[in-house]
Amino acid sequence: MKEPSAFRVPANDFDVIIIGCGPGGSSAATFLARGGKRVLVLEKEIFPRFHIGESLLPANHALFREMGLLPKLEAAGFVRKLGAFFELGNGSLANRVVFREGRYNREPEAIHVERSRFDHILLKHARETGADVREGWTVQRFTTDADGVSVEACAPDKQVHHFRGSFLVDASGRGNLTGNLEGLRVIHPRHNKLAVFGHFANVGLPPIEAGI
Repeated sequence: MKEPSAFRVPANDFDVIIIGCGPGGSSAATFLARGGKRVLVLEKEIFPRFHIGESLLPANHALFREMGLLPKLEAAGFVRKLGAFFELGNGSLANRVVFREGRYNREPEAIHVERSRFDHILLKHARETGADVREGWTVQRFTTDADGVSVEACAPDKQVHHFRGSFLVDASGRGNLTGNLEGLRVIHPRHNKLAVFGHFANVGLPPIEAGI
């Protein structure tokens, strides 16, 4: 017996379409998929990919636990952080923070991650949860109407595809895709800055007090 066409969901129709599968996009996809929503995630990169932003906060642990992700992160062997120590180069001023002593925090530790591996774990978790995660897909444009949103995206083979969704989530980060396409992005004239980063190995650390 064939399913009545009135109840058939078109292959390219979704409850939510998410642009980008960094931590924000993958987390949103996981929660929505676990809630029974049909989710499409369009990520322009192929993971794992290099990214900066490795230091997480203790409050993230509650989210990871709720997502069912914490065991995977623990198994990945990332560095556990029980606190932080800030010190001027000349040693004249320093500040020590112990996470378990935090006034507004119930989590005693955080993790320090390698973003390429961390983001890939989150992406795969969203996919395993039920989200349709597609890597190498570039969103080119979108339009909205009373019934939802239409998205045009280019696949890895350069073919253009069209999707429909009830909602659109822009998790493209600094790319700010929807804001740029609609001309809504405003750059503060005094905040046009750039970040410099470096990775170091075999760095000597000061003695760590017991209990931190």
